Amino acid sequence: MSEKEKEVLEDIKKLLQKYGFEEVNIPGVYSVFNYLMRYEDLGSNKNIITLPETDCFLKTMEILKPRFEKIWKEQERNFSKVQKFIKEKFYQTEWQIEDDFKKLFKDADLKEEIEIILLLSADERGGGGGANNGPNTITLECSSIKEDYINEKLCILWHELTHIILKEYIRDVSSLLEKNLIIKKASKNADKIKYNYVKELVVYSVFIRVSYLAGKHFPNELYERLVKAVKDDDFESLEKVHYTFPAYLIYLNGEFIRDKLEKKEAISQQEMADAIVKNHPLTEKYFKDHGKKVVWFNY
Repeated sequence: MSEKEKEVLEDIKKLLQKYGFEEVNIPGVYSVFNYLMRYEDLGSNKNIITLPETDCFLKTMEILKPRFEKIWKEQERNFSKVQKFIKEKFYQTEWQIEDDFKKLFKDADLKEEIEIILLLSADERGGGGGANNGPNTITLECSSIKEDYINEKLCILWHELTHIILKEYIRDVSSLLEKNLIIKKASKNADKIKYNYVKELVVYSVFIRVSYLAGKHFPNELYERLVKAVKDDDFESLEKVHYTFPAYLIYLNGEFIRDKLEKKEAISQQEMADAIVKNHPLTEKYFKDHGKKVVWFNY
């Protein structure tokens, strides 16, 4: 990598750390990052970002463009194959997962059309995803993924879909816990990087590789390791299963969701908020009993 490339990457790193993916209250613009990507169409808006910062972004894109085009040329042909894998598996399981969402969440919005944008990925497991590129739009890093890892990738896909499907529900739960002292204490590290702790915790509890619904619909080794570690009281193994939030907390929230689903009962926003508050002290005690201090958020 050239010195010029290293220099602009450092500059853009500061810019993205400053603004993150916070939503902005401007029609047609979902976040600062979304605004930057569409700058030429939207024109300058000093209320969103300063002109020097905009110049920094455009300069970075220009300098890195040749490198991107080279990588794109190498991976473009993989996309049709990957898309086929993902679509086939997605449609095989879609109705079953949607059925669970309907039972659990009365406010689940399953009628909206959602655009899925496939992105470049660095390795055969693919990468992450995002639900912060615009209304009803998610991204999925997957160009290099091997068929063996499709289940893993679908867990990420459904995680991002959950952000949209339960958007209003999650917002209500966040509002209920806004002033809760237990949650305020736990979310300190997340607040430093403007990360909505409760919003993401709800989504992680509903759908991520180590959540109950993911384990049910996409059996995977990581979820099985988590369940076994909890049942065997194997704290050392459990510590190795970490997903931004403590795996034990995700497990407890998942067991709450499992219980409600088996009873065919919907989960109200208040019930979800109460379960999250209840499971924080239980998680803290579990760690303390094993001589460790819990880290609530590690991103």
